[in-house]
Amino acid sequence: MAPSSDNDPNLPPILYALFSFARGLGNIASGPLSTRLLASHSKLDATGGYGLPGYGVLIIFTGATLAASGVGAAYKGFKRE
Repeated sequence: MAPSSDNDPNLPPILYALFSFARGLGNIASGPLSTRLLASHSKLDATGGYGLPGYGVLIIFTGATLAASGVGAAYKGFKRE
């Protein structure tokens, strides 16, 4: 059995720091990634995405990452015994 950390006063600040660090990395990575996705012209481009052309690849990438995270979360949830 794993040790309980319910009474650890250092846990909330550590978790907050880790989540803030992960959020910052996501913010830094999202700028160049979205710029390249918007600049790419491919056959996956959905015309009329957000009322403007060129957002199709970004919409598909966002949906694919959301689906992948959902599959990962579901797999982890079903794997528990």
